[in-house]
Amino acid sequence: MERGIGTSRGIGIGHVLIVYNASAVVNRGTHYNADEEKKRFFEARKTFIEQTEELLSELEKKLGESDKDALVLKNQIYLARDITTENEVVAAIDNSHICAEAAFDDVCNKLIQ
Repeated sequence: MERGIGTSRGIGIGHVLIVYNASAVVNRGTHYNADEEKKRFFEARKTFIEQTEELLSELEKKLGESDKDALVLKNQIYLARDITTENEVVAAIDNSHICAEAAFDDVCNKLIQ
């Protein structure tokens, strides 16, 4: 857990010790079955949305529906359902025969730039 001196909600000042820094490693192979990878993408997205909605529900019970912290999770769900992102991921899988993770990573990195 990161701790510091609270200056305002969600912001802390002080030293932080990061015990574990997770970084995703995406396989960049190109010999994947496009239909299987699209199925994996949609299943992963469905699971993400379900788990995030459960977390959101728990958070809203504790903090209230109008809490701004809960809004962050709602926005994550909206982003996961974005049709443009979905279409680009599917196109990347179809055109390049890359895995779902690589396709999603490529689309997200394109949006960042």
